[in-house]
Amino acid sequence: MALDLSDAPAAAPPAAAPSGSVIARHRRRPDWPALAERLWRPPLALAVAIFVACGPAHAFGYPDLVFAAVLVALVLAGSAVPLGLVALRHRPAGADSDD
Repeated sequence: MALDLSDAPAAAPPAAAPSGSVIARHRRRPDWPALAERLWRPPLALAVAIFVACGPAHAFGYPDLVFAAVLVALVLAGSAVPLGLVALRHRPAGADSDD
């Protein structure tokens, strides 16, 4: 593998806009399905970890802690399910095949 250590050409400064012109800035629309695809897994994984931790906590005699932990885990799972459904509904056309 060879590395090219030659100097890169200097970048040209951006051209100034003509006076009196309006530069329009466009914002990209958010890609909600892609965002949902990234966001549904962490809360569900955290909810599973909390549910797993509830077993030993109950065995050691902390029922109030278990009650609060189950409520938190249910909220996390309840927020992950709609995100997962949005991500599942808006999959790309090529991603439908099950391998």
